[in-house]
Amino acid sequence: CVRMELGGRTLQELSDTHLGDGEHMPPEQLGRYARELLEGVVFLYTQQVVHRDLKPANVFLDGEGRIKLGDVGVVKLMRCYMMWGQTQVGTPLYMSPEIIRRERYDKRVDVWSVGCIVHELMSLTPPFAARNMFELRACILSGRWRPPPLSYSQELRGVVAKMMTVQPRLRPDLDALLR
Repeated sequence: CVRMELGGRTLQELSDTHLGDGEHMPPEQLGRYARELLEGVVFLYTQQVVHRDLKPANVFLDGEGRIKLGDVGVVKLMRCYMMWGQTQVGTPLYMSPEIIRRERYDKRVDVWSVGCIVHELMSLTPPFAARNMFELRACILSGRWRPPPLSYSQELRGVVAKMMTVQPRLRPDLDALLR
C-alpha cells in the first residue's frame, strides 16, 4: 500500500537502473537525495528514534521523486535515561562497526548507514566487497571499503569517508553534515 502511494520506487531500484544503464547518478541528483535522506534521519532523531536498518531498499521515492524513509520495524526509541542500545539488528552491508562488535551504540549508527547509502549511490555497488559474512565483518571493522568514483567531488567523497569512520565518536553529527 505504502509502496504504491510512493510511486513504487526505492533508491535500490534507482541505483540498479543506473547500473543497468552504465551511467552514474548526476552529482546534483545525488546531492539532493543525500540531503533529503539526512533530513529524514534528523526528523527521526527529533522523535528520539534511531532507525538502525537504513539501506537503499528502505528508502522510497514518492511520486515527485522525494525521499521517504520506510521499514521502521527495527527502530529504537532512545530516551534520555537510555542513551545506548545494544541489540544487533540491521542489514549486514550497512551495519555499523559498533553493532557488529555488539557494543553500545547511539544515533551515529544511522550516520554510518547514510554514508554507506550515499557511497552506493555514487558507486552503484555497495561499499564493501566480500565473499562471505566473515570477510564482510572484517572489511567493516577495518574500514576497508571501495573508494567511490573520482568523478564526484573530493568534498563529497570526503564527507562520505567521514560518515563511514569506524570510530563512532569521530563521525560527524547530522547538523554538521547538513551545513
